[in-house]
Amino acid sequence: YTSDLTGLMAKGSQSKDIGALTDGSIYNLVLYGLDLAGNTASVTNNNIKYDVTNPSFGSITPDNNAKISAVTRPVNWTNSEALSAGEITYMWTSGAADINSPHTTGLPAGKLSQGQQNLDVASNLVEGAVYQLEFKGTDIAGNTTALNPAKTGIIYDITPATFGTLTPLSNARIKDANRAPAWSNSE
Repeated sequence: YTSDLTGLMAKGSQSKDIGALTDGSIYNLVLYGLDLAGNTASVTNNNIKYDVTNPSFGSITPDNNAKISAVTRPVNWTNSEALSAGEITYMWTSGAADINSPHTTGLPAGKLSQGQQNLDVASNLVEGAVYQLEFKGTDIAGNTTALNPAKTGIIYDITPATFGTLTPLSNARIKDANRAPAWSNSE
């Protein structure tokens, strides 16, 4: 693109919209000038990427209605592009009360790059509480996005399951009619 700067040559800060650019394209910005005495000047800035596309998050776990524990609590996701900032939030929605909600963690520098990421973001979730998982991110150009819709119905469960009596019992003698093992589950 070439743009005429007539009328913008006064001393001081100047700006001019240069028209439509193409998202994802890389441009070089070159400014030439000639002052009233005939002296020339120029400045060049290279490798300027025009970006108006919001970042996105993909392959997110835990998923809707997941049961998570201290072992499965870390969040996994993919950044569509490098971010300048981001945050992940576990927001209480129901179940056991969580007076410390929301649990928000800013993404550290190592989790802002494009590609697959993971992070343990909420070490103080409440047993039996149900959460919504929210993401927010801003890319290098300043485009901002949020995960929409958020992941919902995520239950925090750190109580191990238990089994009722397992039959046949130890040292039992069995025949065909009672050879199938039987038990009960606590959850």
